[in-house]
Amino acid sequence: TLRWLDLGHGASTAEDAAQAKAAWLLEQLTGGGCACWITNTVAQAQALFAALRQQAPAGLPLTLLHSRFPVAQREGLEEEIKTRYGPKSPECRSGIVVGTQVLEQSLDLDFDLMVSDLAPVDLLLQRAGRLHRHERPARPIAEPTLWVYAPRLPDGSADLGVDAVIYSEYILRRTLRTLAGREVLRLPDDYRPLIEAVYADGEP
Repeated sequence: TLRWLDLGHGASTAEDAAQAKAAWLLEQLTGGGCACWITNTVAQAQALFAALRQQAPAGLPLTLLHSRFPVAQREGLEEEIKTRYGPKSPECRSGIVVGTQVLEQSLDLDFDLMVSDLAPVDLLLQRAGRLHRHERPARPIAEPTLWVYAPRLPDGSADLGVDAVIYSEYILRRTLRTLAGREVLRLPDDYRPLIEAVYADGEP
């Protein structure tokens, strides 16, 4: 399932937006389970992680992973994440991982809930691949749902903000247009048609 998330970011400060994201994410996990939010910048990941540390109940595992950690520390964090959320992780899992694009890179992870900042369609599909990746007899969040954080301006248009600096604004807008109205992603069947629709040569 594909869902869009706004949270009124256009009218908030960066700190307010991080607090709103943290509150929403914790609400989704009131019944248990594990979640991952992939942001597009280190600063966004750090802000969300800080907000989660303020709001999360004691004992809920929180992990931050991004490219600015020293290599040894980053490798340690990756091993911790793989142990907790990998294919051989316990059946009853809880916790939140916040990170940047490093979570896309060759880590076999399996989350009950996945949230991604807006990114090109191929990266969104790759991130969706970390959602309900392995068969488990029971999950606190039964429906595999990819939430895409895509705030809107007051006029209803996309508020791309820094995302348009990280990625091509043209590709982001093509991604939004291609996925508009779609409620279900069928993987791997949808990979090729969606990527071709976004990256196909056509109007400028």
